[in-house]
Amino acid sequence: MPQGYLRYVVDKLWSYRERRFAGRPDFFDSNVREGNRPPVFRREHGDLNLLYPPKGSSQLVELIRNAIPVSKRQRHFCSMKSSQALAQSVLGYLVHSGKLDLLNGLMTEDGETAFFSSAPLPNETCLEKDVTWLGEPSSTNVDLFCSGKTRVAVECKFTEADIGKCSRPNLIEGKNENFKRDYCDGTYTAQRNRKTRCSLTAVGVEYWRYIPQILKWSNGNDLAPCPLRSTFQLVRNVLAATVEQNGELTIKSAHALLIYDARNPAFQNGGYAWGQVRSALRDPSLLRRCTWQRLLQSLSKEPSVHWLTKAVQEKYGLESDHILDS
Repeated sequence: MPQGYLRYVVDKLWSYRERRFAGRPDFFDSNVREGNRPPVFRREHGDLNLLYPPKGSSQLVELIRNAIPVSKRQRHFCSMKSSQALAQSVLGYLVHSGKLDLLNGLMTEDGETAFFSSAPLPNETCLEKDVTWLGEPSSTNVDLFCSGKTRVAVECKFTEADIGKCSRPNLIEGKNENFKRDYCDGTYTAQRNRKTRCSLTAVGVEYWRYIPQILKWSNGNDLAPCPLRSTFQLVRNVLAATVEQNGELTIKSAHALLIYDARNPAFQNGGYAWGQVRSALRDPSLLRRCTWQRLLQSLSKEPSVHWLTKAVQEKYGLESDHILDS
């Protein structure tokens, strides 16, 4: 990750901390900046990492705060550069203030509808949605899941260096309980006396049951490297959107969406993983991309959310008029 980008973002975050939380060093785990480490709230003050409407009712503030249960907060949620906190601030507000329709018709960098043409009902949206229908022993979550007329699985990134890789090649003997059973060398080949080419398939995960139907990747041949190794999170989100809870596959009115910072060098034109998946999809529109900048520019047209676009700009340096051409 180029240091110039990180330095710029971290500079913004430290300046925000100095303005917004002057005189409250007790909120943070450290009061001394070290390199490109951002301000980090103490765990008990993690709620302060969210943005709240200055004139919002106490009920709305509480809804935003609880849009993601504390139990589902990611490891680095208390870091000011947490993409989860950014997503909860922006998307959580839109969901619980009844303003999700402001995303109607928002277009992606590729001229596709980013979210939907008609907003889903409140009970059809969920932040950190548990994906329980892909056979995973321990279900992981989708940042925002919409299950209305258009099924959308949203993945939000900010300063990350990659999209989320398969963890099996990174297992370490002696540190991972099921290393002998689960370790994979990063190729889609039968290994370690397994009868399947994927160690995830061996424990009942159904990714490769559906992958050949939506991607140009065969599950009947050895593949080296495994195409899922660097694209894991995006492929999983596409599957979360296109596979219904009854196990049936639908590609009509369903897609995954990646939201990222246009300034992040790792995500130029969507990033490496996005390009790999998009080019391999039988229907490329099943995976779409939109920058935070484009989303904020759309929101800035609505006066009632000016507080949000301004707050995001002040904290993260994400300016609504800063859009990079694809």
